[in-house]
Amino acid sequence: MRKGIHYSRSLFDLQHLQSLKFADNRYYGSQIPSAIGKLANLRYLNLSRNGFGGQIPIGISHLIKLTVLDLSENYLELKKPNLTMLVQSLTELQELYFDYVNLSAEKGGDWCKVISSSLPHLRALSLYNTSLSGPIDRCLAKLTSISVIRLDYTHLYSPVPAFFANFSNLTSLTLSVCGLCGTFPPEIVRISTLQTVDLLVNQMLQGSLPEFPKKGYLRILDLSITNFSGVLPVSIGNLKMLSEIDIPIDGVPKVDGKPHILVRFTNVREQVQQFLTSISSTHWENLVNLAFVDLSPNLLDGGIALSKFSLPLLQALDLSNNEFSRQLHEFSNVSSLVDTQVNDRVSP
Repeated sequence: MRKGIHYSRSLFDLQHLQSLKFADNRYYGSQIPSAIGKLANLRYLNLSRNGFGGQIPIGISHLIKLTVLDLSENYLELKKPNLTMLVQSLTELQELYFDYVNLSAEKGGDWCKVISSSLPHLRALSLYNTSLSGPIDRCLAKLTSISVIRLDYTHLYSPVPAFFANFSNLTSLTLSVCGLCGTFPPEIVRISTLQTVDLLVNQMLQGSLPEFPKKGYLRILDLSITNFSGVLPVSIGNLKMLSEIDIPIDGVPKVDGKPHILVRFTNVREQVQQFLTSISSTHWENLVNLAFVDLSPNLLDGGIALSKFSLPLLQALDLSNNEFSRQLHEFSNVSSLVDTQVNDRVSP
């Protein structure tokens, strides 16, 4: 019979231990031993992906020097002790990863109050698929050092707070599949440090794209299956680091399971001319990191200049299911393309 971490008694006698990474093991059905609380000098604790189950032990609350706590991707729950009891003494914590921890016992937005009052130095908050409910309380505005917010697959059912735009260190905001509603504050996308915005599958969330800053670091922008609308800003050409963008021009784009759809637009016939004008006026040549461009299906005709997509890292260009009936404009600098695949259906 396989012995668990409980039998490693000598481990918990290492009183000077400051960092413990015990991840990616197979202790399915085992619980995190309460003796973990004896490691009083721990600053870094990673017990992710071990198959641990049951209640998170109160002993972890004794590790008051922790700056990083990662219990993600196990089968854990937090009821007694609750979130307040667990983190109220962890005031030095900077990174909290609780992905897949069952936090359903936390009612409404109480979790926001607990985190904002107990963890003032928090930089990374990852609560993916935790059964949390909303709304997002404005007390989270106190987390002025926050850099990463991940609340995907929760039950927020609330607007995205405008105060998120005040997080000047924000690099990643992922809020997919969590029932967002209202209008997305466009100022958030203009945060100069921002690299990732993922709002996938929030059908009630409205918004439009703002003008992008001249020196933006945005790499990923996923707005698919939302109710965003409006014209693609010409200033998207400012985002030289951009590598993945999924924009619903007509509100609900086609989803086909491709893992890296780096540019995707969908459209309706009435918007085609406006869409083509937007594409033609955009400085695509600045988006040097784009690798995949998907313009299917959009009812496009030969009016689009393919030279716009002569990008150094372009690997695939999908023009399928459009209405091309005449010769397309030629690529310029075609020798720079890498394994380019052009898929088009030309009408007879």
